[in-house]
Amino acid sequence: MVYNFESAAYATEVGAVSQPFRTRFGFHVVKILEKRKSRGQVSVAHIMIANTQKDSTLVAKDRIQELHRLLLQGDDFGELAKQFSDDKSSSNRGGELSPFKSGQINSEIFETTAFELNPSNPISKPIQTQFGWHILKYINKIPVKSFEELQPELESQVGKDSRSQLVKAKMLERLLVEYQVENPNSKLMNVESNLTYITSEKAWEFSKDFDNNLPFLTIKNQSYTYQDFLNFINANQKTNKKEWTTAVVVKKQYASFLEQSVIQYKKDNLESENEEFAHILNEYREGLLLFELMQDKIWEGAKNDSIGLQEFYNLNKQNYIWPDRIEGSVARSSDKTYIKKVRKYWAKNQSNKMIDEALNKEQQNVIFSNGELELGHPALPKSFPFKTGVSEVIEENSNFYVINITALKPTALKTFEEAKGQLLADYQITLESDWINELRAKFKVDINQDVLAKVNALISN
Repeated sequence: MVYNFESAAYATEVGAVSQPFRTRFGFHVVKILEKRKSRGQVSVAHIMIANTQKDSTLVAKDRIQELHRLLLQGDDFGELAKQFSDDKSSSNRGGELSPFKSGQINSEIFETTAFELNPSNPISKPIQTQFGWHILKYINKIPVKSFEELQPELESQVGKDSRSQLVKAKMLERLLVEYQVENPNSKLMNVESNLTYITSEKAWEFSKDFDNNLPFLTIKNQSYTYQDFLNFINANQKTNKKEWTTAVVVKKQYASFLEQSVIQYKKDNLESENEEFAHILNEYREGLLLFELMQDKIWEGAKNDSIGLQEFYNLNKQNYIWPDRIEGSVARSSDKTYIKKVRKYWAKNQSNKMIDEALNKEQQNVIFSNGELELGHPALPKSFPFKTGVSEVIEENSNFYVINITALKPTALKTFEEAKGQLLADYQITLESDWINELRAKFKVDINQDVLAKVNALISN
């Protein structure tokens, strides 16, 4: 939050209204409705059925209620998330989301529901957000970290908002002493008495007899002339206000000029002044060099080596195989009666749409999965006959399945084009391994075992 806004909010009692205050956005008054301690972070998994579905027969609310019923009957949350959740960024992880704190989720009901869950109440009822219908599962809660743990993050945040001006002012004060920058009062008076604003030129100028090449500001071995300061004033005219006198302009602009010059000098000489920074900078340079080498030799090298890539494919075809697959539909229900009805409908060549309308009219009794499915897909039971036609009813983990297989796609080699994505990644790994072996043969590497042992001890602790 903006520093001034945050300060006013925390300084005002609950139920009270703050005094008017100003931020860079304008003037504000704040009424405080509630204050509470930070709730830390919560980690949950979720199953989402999107509000908008490509399949017109699928009603999101009915589907989520059926999934909730299955969960209450003991079905595995992660398996249902993998099979049915429309949030593909989390479904392959069983619906698990990254831990979040208040204000990080763009839905108040989702956030509130997540924080209300606990080990004794781990599964939420279905809730609806602007994205769809959700069921949440509690994983754990992470309390607020200690100040020592949070300190680096807090320092980073302070450095990015208006609080940083306080830090910057303290740092400038210290650097002025360290660099022994002299008080320039007499020089500022020279500037003020010889400075004139030329309206026609829309610029400030010195008197013609004024020597603007004389030293104006010296920071250790870096000197700035009066002309440098004049150039700065003209480059930053937008910060001036019309009502300012020449004396005020000089004073304000000098404060900015001094701060910018001193901090720039610190940046330019940081490598020589700070050994730790010098090491980090050297690592950064070497990292960039390594990145460029990897880019040229490995990543782009693999893409551009079409002949080598084709040869690699020819030698490793056995690694690029389509697994056994089926084309068709899978019906699942916790009630065997409905699955038997589905089987009868399929035996009469009825469409999935017609069956869905007949069996899921009042509530979601049957869940369908359609398309091309690999063996081992979460929608498929673990064992079923790999042949075309309508299967028998299959019972597994308190659920019942029937499968209508229209086509079989047995194990087959992928073509060069079908395998190209994985092929390119594997070829890059091979090129990198060959390159490293070449470097090891060319250069001798000595490892200080004592230092290595110390590093390993630090990491293990």
